[in-house]
Amino acid sequence: MLLPIPVARKDSNIHVCLLGSYSIEFSESVVTQFRWSRIPALLGYLLIHEGPTSRERIAEALWPDRPPERSRQNLRQTVLYLNEILGDESNKGLTSDRSSLALDRNFVTADIDAFLSPPPKGESHEEARVRHEKRFSCYRGPFLATFDDDWVIEARAQIARAYLESVLFLSADALSADASKSLELAELAIKLEPFEDSPRIAKIKALKALGREANAQKEYNDFAELIQEQLQLNPGKLVLQALKDAKQTEPLVQLRPDLSDAGAPTIRETLEFLTKQGLGEAAIDLVRALVPFWIRMGTPSQGQALLEQTFVAAGRSFGHAERISLVRLFISQGDQRRARQMLEQLAGEPLIKPHVGEVELLLGRIDLLEVRSLSAKRHSIVALRIIRKVGNTRLELEGWMALAMAFFSNDEFKRVERTSQRVIELADKLGDRLSKNHMTIYRAFAWHRLGESHRSHALVTQICRELSPATTGTACQILCSASRLQEDLGFIDLALQGYRDCIADCRRLSTHHTLGIVLTYLGDLECEHKQFQTAYKIHSEAIELRRALDQNLGLATSLRGAGKALLGLGQAPLAKELLQESAQRFRDENAQSGHASALILMAEAEALSGDISLAIRVAENAIEILRLLGPTGRLAIGPSGANILERAESLLESMVRKRDSSDANTSLCSMLS
Repeated sequence: MLLPIPVARKDSNIHVCLLGSYSIEFSESVVTQFRWSRIPALLGYLLIHEGPTSRERIAEALWPDRPPERSRQNLRQTVLYLNEILGDESNKGLTSDRSSLALDRNFVTADIDAFLSPPPKGESHEEARVRHEKRFSCYRGPFLATFDDDWVIEARAQIARAYLESVLFLSADALSADASKSLELAELAIKLEPFEDSPRIAKIKALKALGREANAQKEYNDFAELIQEQLQLNPGKLVLQALKDAKQTEPLVQLRPDLSDAGAPTIRETLEFLTKQGLGEAAIDLVRALVPFWIRMGTPSQGQALLEQTFVAAGRSFGHAERISLVRLFISQGDQRRARQMLEQLAGEPLIKPHVGEVELLLGRIDLLEVRSLSAKRHSIVALRIIRKVGNTRLELEGWMALAMAFFSNDEFKRVERTSQRVIELADKLGDRLSKNHMTIYRAFAWHRLGESHRSHALVTQICRELSPATTGTACQILCSASRLQEDLGFIDLALQGYRDCIADCRRLSTHHTLGIVLTYLGDLECEHKQFQTAYKIHSEAIELRRALDQNLGLATSLRGAGKALLGLGQAPLAKELLQESAQRFRDENAQSGHASALILMAEAEALSGDISLAIRVAENAIEILRLLGPTGRLAIGPSGANILERAESLLESMVRKRDSSDANTSLCSMLS
């Protein structure tokens, strides 16, 4: 659905607000409470569908699950209540007849108007800044936030996209004059779209402008880890380019293909040369072949421009193949609305068989992106509705996996059990053994959390038997999780052997990220069994690896493990040094559970060093954090998280007794002297 372009009007009597909270503003009053819950939805529908709209169409959009007669009756009631609110203004605000409804935009404006208009042609930079600042000031939250109808979700996505565009523009605009403001805006953009390259590029540039090189590097590493874990992707090359040189303003596709040869032509120069020499077909073949390159390099907008320019220069119109290439570029830009619009147009045209399959697959890809976004925001009903209409088994499997992982993150373990079963069925159908085992691990963890330990153990044993030895990095991750679950379940010997086998697999496959995790898990387990020297050696290797990979949170975990091993060896001063760094890194990452666990070990170190008063204060601080986390939050620490609060309270009690005993002895000595 392409939203209409509103026309700027003056002297309006009614202003409608639908972003965040809902209100209708008149010249001397504001209405924020509505007798009928669908009044905001009706206003929203009429605002984005300018001109007379049939009552039947409106009723179907607002009450899609109701019988037609009931929907029409609800619409009549909603219009009645809306007219009551408008009062004397109703004859100017809402126009209606027996078959249609419309808002008179000569008298009605809305907060969403700023987000639906494309930039005017020939817009200057100053005019663009004013336009983006207006959007920024108008946006107070999602469009019709309490509704989840399909048309609402689509319009909400378009408005959110326009808001993100404005936030990024203002961040870039502030970079040279106020880098701190630029950073603040970039962080806001990341909250809006955590998986996109552009907000990360903005933040990296702002950090470098502030001279915070280490933070810029960390931002890149964290982003790479996030999208690899969640989407199995790598950051676009422009993110790395921003990290290397924040002052680079030339688009990456304009860089010379061979940087060692200053005379080599740019891609644009090559395409222009071919078209000027009458070799338009060769230029078109080249520009088509470069579409995956632009997507991979994170420069889809430049790719789109060169694709369109080359076809114009060659005197050719876009065929189906070129429009499909454009769709891929739109999806890479995150412009799912334009991608879907073009695909739906293509679907209505006669296509050759390969193009039919491509169009169907790309439509499914867009649906899958929506499922991931909706699942992360806990809109599971809408996500399920989309999954069920996907016509591709592979995409359906990925959609169910995204939903299951979202349920797991939200501790909805019964729902994990149900959705994981569907993933396993689809994986069996496709013969996808890795996806099946990946989801089986989630199912096994869910059963463990639901008290079904025997079923959990049976599943994890099956996974280890099927995947060992690992042949891929993903298999290493699954086997690592399987061994962790064996430890949780109390099968320590199996866990120890599993960790050791997984370490050997990671070394053989050069899977460094997973190797750091498994080393830390094994070190912690060895420490629990009093093998302190072995544990310290393992954690030392993990620390070295994770420093090299710049994994701040992982490094904090390994430092904590090494500190605990040193406490077991009686080396309190060195342990205290490592634990202080661990606690600080956990705090920097806002990892409350890790921070509290490091503080407890620091309290032990201070007690061993003889400073009981400081040890008590540190322990009290840790206990306060642990109580606020609750039982589920404490489990994030690992297997020891289940009883960490009890151990911390016992430690505090023993230290208080020791202090009181020491105070009593001191008093007695004073009396005797």
